[in-house]
This record gives sequence, structure tokens and C-alpha cells, in this order.
Amino acid sequence: MKKNLLDVWEKSILLESSRFNPKRTIVADRNSIERVAKVIREFFGSEYFEIETFDKYAAMENPKESNWIWYMLSSHNSKAINQIVELSDIIKHFKDDAQNLLDSLKHFAYISDLRQFRNYLFELYTYFIFDKNKLKCNKKNFEGDKELEGEVFIDGEACLFECRKLYNKRIEEVKFNMQLVSNISKLFSKSVDPVIVGIQYSKAFPKFKNIVDKEVSQIISKWKSEEFIFPVSKRYFDGELELAMEPYHHNRFEELFESKYKGSNYVLMENRPQDGSLMSTSHHFQTSIHFGHILYDDEIKKYIIDQIKRKRRNRSTSKYKYRIYLFESEIYPGFDNGIIGPKGLSESVIKGIRDYVFSKNTNDIIIIIERNTVSSKEPRIKRTLIFKDNIKRIGVALSRIKFDLY
Repeated sequence: MKKNLLDVWEKSILLESSRFNPKRTIVADRNSIERVAKVIREFFGSEYFEIETFDKYAAMENPKESNWIWYMLSSHNSKAINQIVELSDIIKHFKDDAQNLLDSLKHFAYISDLRQFRNYLFELYTYFIFDKNKLKCNKKNFEGDKELEGEVFIDGEACLFECRKLYNKRIEEVKFNMQLVSNISKLFSKSVDPVIVGIQYSKAFPKFKNIVDKEVSQIISKWKSEEFIFPVSKRYFDGELELAMEPYHHNRFEELFESKYKGSNYVLMENRPQDGSLMSTSHHFQTSIHFGHILYDDEIKKYIIDQIKRKRRNRSTSKYKYRIYLFESEIYPGFDNGIIGPKGLSESVIKGIRDYVFSKNTNDIIIIIERNTVSSKEPRIKRTLIFKDNIKRIGVALSRIKFDLY
């Protein structure tokens, strides 16, 4: 049976944030939520948000097919809500004066490789932030016959800028997590109770997936019978694989992520009541997902430097004295996350990037944005600026830009 994720999101946020709800879990302005839903519904079309049951959708095999908006709507933490608000504000901002920019965003929303949508949305976000910070910004201008993403004037200087998303390059491990999610979603589709399921593992071995598949099948077959022991806590191969299942409780999902799963190889899912209560008499549930795996500093550093090199090669003949390269790595409640993990950029990675930039004779300014709509203990947007002392005036002016408006 199909459901409309945007309709469900709007109704759920209004219900969970109502001052008449004794179990109020969200603080949100009712009128703002209704306006946001209206803007997004009118732009994408209501049919864009109609999906089959979650277990069918979770069976996808390609991380690039992960629909960022759908998964953001499935999460009800304040940062995910702010992310949806930001999306609607970007649409409203460009609607009257730059409809051509929005036409491309809508085009990318309907193709199979949804990374293109997220790449382009990052460009629009950059324009939006420059505009909101009252900086003169020329969008999609040309240098000779080459189209640029844009130029922005910083402290009176014309600066070229380019944008790039930083994705997790470990596609096989991401697919492994997707397979685990698909197995757990089968359980959720049969469940009449709200639950949380967590899996930790040492490495993405196929045998681990097979064990989880078998365990989930057994849970489904024994569910509500006298044989079923709840909560579930299983360890295999001296703790190299762990599976746990417990009753849903408000905030428990976030607590588990912060205290146990963050920074490990894991999948964490909850099937929560749509009305914010501990039980749902109507059997209406919503699913949230976190998952990730261990990333090492050396591979993060190499990957980011490789992306900087690529941008520098593309603009090697540019006449601009100052060049700003913006990169964004994102952690969100979906499949296709960024290269930077929940613990953020380490000092050793920042030093490695700085050493590379300082070794070049061009005036490059690197801005790395970390966007996190999963952890309540981390800011939604963090940014790191790297620039040489001889262009400190430009770098300091950029550091004053407010990147998070919510």
C-alpha cells in the first residue's frame, strides 16, 4: 500500500509538536510547518512523495538511488526538520528571480542517480548563503567559453568559487549496510509494536548478513509466541557480530547512537509510533535509520586532497586571483552519506589538507562544510576554512559568513 511521505511528515510534526499533546516531543511552529509542506508539495508535486511500503523501498541496491528528501522526512529530530525548512526557503528564494535554477533542481529530482540532485542542491545552498549574507554573487557566469558555478565578491575582490559534495567511497560496505536494512525492514513490516534494532559488526562479511537474515526470519516466525524472548541480545564470533532488539522509548534511539554505535560499523533502526506515543493503537509507524562504518584519517585526507586537485586542474587556466573551493560532507538518516564520519574532521586530516594547500603557489581557499542531521550533540553545520597568510584578509572575511541560518 502506498503512502505519501510528505503528508505523513506534516501530520506527524503537527501532532508531535502540539501543545495539547501530553507526550510532546517536538517544538515547532504550526503555521511554519504547514507553509513548508505547501512549498515543497507545490514544487515537486504530491506524487513525488508517494512510496510503496518501506520494506520494498529498502530493498534498493544502489546507494546513489537513495532519496535524500524521503529519508529526511522520515526523521523527526529538530535538525532534520530544519533541513526541510531550509530546502523550502531555498525554493522560495529563487522562485521569482531565478526560476531557471529551480528547473534544474526539479529535473535532477526525477533521475535515477540522485547524487546529481544533492550536488546541485549544494550549489543552490551556496548561492542562497551568499545572498543571505548580502554578498554580491554572479551565478553561472562565464570565463571565456567555460561556465563557472559563480563568482562572489569578498572584501571588494572578485573570487571564483566551485562546489563539490564529498561522498563515502566505500560503496561495497554501504551496500552491505543496505542489505542489513532490507532484512530489518522485513521485520518492521510484520511488527505491531514499536521497536529498536541495532547491529554492530567488525567487518562486512557475507556470513554476517546471512546470520542476520536467519535471525530476523526466526524473530518474525516466533513474534508474539511463548517461545519469543524480548528484548533480544545476540553475540556471534566472540562479539564480532552483535544483534540487539528492544522496545521503543522516546530518545532511546539517540542515546544508543551516541553511547554505543557512533564511530563503529553499525546499523541502527527504529520503528516508532506515528503519534509520538509508546504504543500505536492504529499500527501506524515510521522508520528511522542510522548506519555507518569506520573511516580512517589517511583515507579521508587522501580523498579530500584528490578532490581539491581535481578542482584545481579544472580551473588551472583561470584568471581569477582568488579561488574558493567549497566541499560538503553530510551525515543524514539515509544511505548515501559523506566521507567524514560522525566524529568530524580530525586535526591530522586538517593538517594534511593545509600542508597540501600551502605547498601551492595559487591563492586557494578551502571551505569544508560538515552537515549533520543525525546527532543532537553536534551542530547541524560546521565549517573549516583553510587559507594562507598572504590572503588572510579574504579568509577572515569568509570566516564571518553565517552558514547555518536556523
